[in-house]
Amino acid sequence: MINLALITTRFVRQGPNKQLLHLIRNLDRTKINPIIITLSPERAPSHEEEFRKEDIEIIRLNLGLIKSLLFARKRIQQIVDSRQIHIVHSFTYATRVEFAIHRLKNVVKLATIRNSPKLSKNDYFGILGFFVYQMQMYFYRNMDKVIGCSESIYNLAELEKLPRVLIPNGIATTDNTSFTNWLKTKSEIRQTLQLPNHSEIFITVSNGLPIKNIEFLINYFKKKKNQTLVIAGNQNQKYKDLSNSSDNILFTGHVNNISQYYTAADFFISASYSEGLPNAVLESLLSGTPCILSKIPMHKEIIEKTGDNIGILFENNNEADLEANIAILKNRINSKTHGICSDFVTNHFSAKKMASSYGKLYESIKSI
Repeated sequence: MINLALITTRFVRQGPNKQLLHLIRNLDRTKINPIIITLSPERAPSHEEEFRKEDIEIIRLNLGLIKSLLFARKRIQQIVDSRQIHIVHSFTYATRVEFAIHRLKNVVKLATIRNSPKLSKNDYFGILGFFVYQMQMYFYRNMDKVIGCSESIYNLAELEKLPRVLIPNGIATTDNTSFTNWLKTKSEIRQTLQLPNHSEIFITVSNGLPIKNIEFLINYFKKKKNQTLVIAGNQNQKYKDLSNSSDNILFTGHVNNISQYYTAADFFISASYSEGLPNAVLESLLSGTPCILSKIPMHKEIIEKTGDNIGILFENNNEADLEANIAILKNRINSKTHGICSDFVTNHFSAKKMASSYGKLYESIKSI
């Protein structure tokens, strides 16, 4: 039996924790005994209730930011020693988790990389961003292996000297929607969600960080009165101010029924500068909603995995190119599109497939 410690900051509603939940639900417990360690106190919005329903031990260190930097490594080392942990795995993109585990002794250290470290530093200002990037790369070099969550991340030049493995993200596909009566369902769901029934609806998801490039989408759609942009996730006041209270820019905040919003929309749209392998795109496609994505490697990787028309790419920050590609995609859509989108995710990006790959990795490296 492999004793595994999966580490995150807290169960905040972000992509990495969704991936962690998918892993826990699909991991082979006959071979792997997992525990979860969280560094910091919980805060809303959170996946905590969902994790509580799983048969897994959760150890909460309840350390704030400064205390986690000072004391987390020692606390985790004590857990490793007392529980005879074979593998510790950072399953988040928080640099302080890698800081906490990179010097642990007598245990295999893993970290899943969820975005380009070079681009992620742009979320910080000036010299701080450079410093954070250098630290992050130092921590990665002290891991026994790092895991790229997409082909695009795995192939980043900045990671090429690291001992890396490719395990693409996956999502739960067992609750797939039937599209037999899809148009009627869309109309009914829009009424339930109080979304306009006589407008083209585009949905995007934001964590509030600049790398998502929400400003470009707001500036574009507030000029398009026959189209509605729905922004789910972090309600950044800056974006609300930028929208200037436009009737066709809607903010939902964090919601528990995001799949309904995906189904209600005509298109998923993202203008991100960088991604890992985005949960939101996969979840939207699973709901049968085609996507319009900025032309970055992580998005290209999804679009080009199939010859069918599940979406289209556009030149970022180019309103004319976005408008032209929206028109192209609209002309491609037919009665089969929604089923093709859904089947694509089921066949290529299932949580079961991801968990199986992680299980094989854990078994192969237990004794590094």
